[in-house]
Amino acid sequence: MKVENVNAKNGNYFMLFMLFWAIFLQLSLGVAFMLFEFRLSLVIILGQLATFFLPFILYMLVKKQPIKEVLSFRKISFLNIVFIIAMLIFLHPAILVVSSIISLFLPNIMTETILEITAYPFLIGFFLIAIVPSIFEEIAFRGVIFHEYKNTSIHKSALMNGLFFGIIHLNFHQFVYTFILGVLITYLVYYTRSIWSAFIAHLYFNGIAITFAYLLLFLENFLEQNETYFVPIGFEEEMSLASIFPLAVLAAIFFPIFILIFRKFKSYNNNNIQFVDTEEKIFTLPVFLIIGVFLIIATFVFLQTGLY
Repeated sequence: MKVENVNAKNGNYFMLFMLFWAIFLQLSLGVAFMLFEFRLSLVIILGQLATFFLPFILYMLVKKQPIKEVLSFRKISFLNIVFIIAMLIFLHPAILVVSSIISLFLPNIMTETILEITAYPFLIGFFLIAIVPSIFEEIAFRGVIFHEYKNTSIHKSALMNGLFFGIIHLNFHQFVYTFILGVLITYLVYYTRSIWSAFIAHLYFNGIAITFAYLLLFLENFLEQNETYFVPIGFEEEMSLASIFPLAVLAAIFFPIFILIFRKFKSYNNNNIQFVDTEEKIFTLPVFLIIGVFLIIATFVFLQTGLY
């Protein structure tokens, strides 16, 4: 059944606005951070609110649609939560392999940010990196954009949502694995018909990343204090194919299990099928502008970070 008052072009224009707005904000907040010595925590919170929540508010004011329709705040069953967490656990090694391989060729610009975040107490760091993005980013992507793509097939919707989600990070390194995660999370929302599944998935991945960073820091400090010989295991450790191999073996074992769980999850939620493909055109002018701007900005970021 076709959903009224939504179309992919609206979602594309929303993303185009959000992209230009995000670039402007990053430049503005970056200057403010340097000139006025704003706390990193304040920059992150303001950045999330301004980049994702403000466009969402503007969208709701213009479209005047019920928030429950846009964000799909439906209850999610306990079994679905179990399915989602299990899928994420068995997919995680594959995501780490992808990220590690990318790190062989592209600088990871999140390294410095994560290291600065670990200067805060763990609960504050977890709030900044895991909780805040899992709320505001999902409202924009698996909320507004997902809603506007409801007259396309789920496969087109997931592809475009993943593409936009990767692009908004504005660098090549994060683009690849955030694209994959964006696609997966879109399917989770589609089958559960609930944005809560997106919150859970996003919180899991970001939460694991920041928790692991704190654990590494704790372990290194503990070994140093006890004058124990150790090989540095911090973020500066150079990656190699040999170091990735054990993780790749684990990923090869876990990934088929992820596929099996996803099929069970899909079967369990089979009655929730909702999109009907109206063959609506998705590659409109805003999409080409979005991709072009991303390539320019990401190349500039690569040239700036890749020289050091």
